[in-house]
Amino acid sequence: LGREPHRPFEDVLPGIAPSTASVILIDESASMHHHIQAAQKTVLALTDCFESLLCPTMVVGFRDGEDPDPMPTDRIIEQGRYHRVKGVNFDLFKTFEEPLHQILGRFAGIQTEGSTPMADGIHLALNWLRERREQQHLIFLLTDGMPTGLGDPKAVVRGLIARAQKEGCTLIAIGIGEGAKPVAHLFPDHVWAPDFESLPKLTI
Repeated sequence: LGREPHRPFEDVLPGIAPSTASVILIDESASMHHHIQAAQKTVLALTDCFESLLCPTMVVGFRDGEDPDPMPTDRIIEQGRYHRVKGVNFDLFKTFEEPLHQILGRFAGIQTEGSTPMADGIHLALNWLRERREQQHLIFLLTDGMPTGLGDPKAVVRGLIARAQKEGCTLIAIGIGEGAKPVAHLFPDHVWAPDFESLPKLTI
């Protein structure tokens, strides 16, 4: 209006904050040892993409160590209440707030051991995203195989997929190698490639 303000003011404008938050999960099971470089490149590409769009992104790996769950007792089998009776290790590579360029060296610390506690990783990601205020939530799961655990681990993952859909979260499985081909039957949203070279285009 051609007039200068007489005092400073502050206002909160709607629609300024990024509308998407994502969590990238890295399968750190022993078999992923053969796909470490592919996993690193894929995670860096996804994280850099979302960061350039100002979308907060967290990156975490999941593994259960060299000694996976023991054989369950009869009581646990009868009750059918547990899919795991031992702890799971989570390796936090990047928080939502950290810039990618500050944490690049952490990806060299990806460890591979044990089996694939996939359900535990998804559960953790859903809990984190539930606290976010962004309108759209995404989970990318990078794996070379199927979930492990007591009872029926695939059923546990299906339950988490249904929960994610109910909460408005899109869960996308990214499978690498022949062992991950069944992701197409477990995850409604998925990408699978026999090798890394064809993975980026399919993921986009």
